[in-house]
Amino acid sequence: MKILKKGFEGECLYDKIFEETGHSNVYIFRDVYLKVGNTVTQYDSIVITDNKVTVNEIKNFHGDYHYTKDDWYRNGTSLEDDAFAQLRRAKGKLMKLSKNSSVKFEVDAAFFYQR
Repeated sequence: MKILKKGFEGECLYDKIFEETGHSNVYIFRDVYLKVGNTVTQYDSIVITDNKVTVNEIKNFHGDYHYTKDDWYRNGTSLEDDAFAQLRRAKGKLMKLSKNSSVKFEVDAAFFYQR
């Protein structure tokens, strides 16, 4: 429950920052599930501007995290879930969607994290 609460706090901070900075020229979709091909992918946030879609993966890190070129660690222990790989897969799914549709758009991806 504590992990879920920290994740929710990170997502609330993300929303607060967008509210404070304004987003009248973009569309923001939160907690989206998209079926692309034969798989369904969950997106924390998708931000859409005129011709660009940006995937934002929201993380609320707690502890000593670090990343080497091949592995993701927390408190010195290798993690099974690689947040960077997750973000790359999510971006790749949207790139595939753009490629296979009549609507072409640029795809970008970024982390939003609180520590």
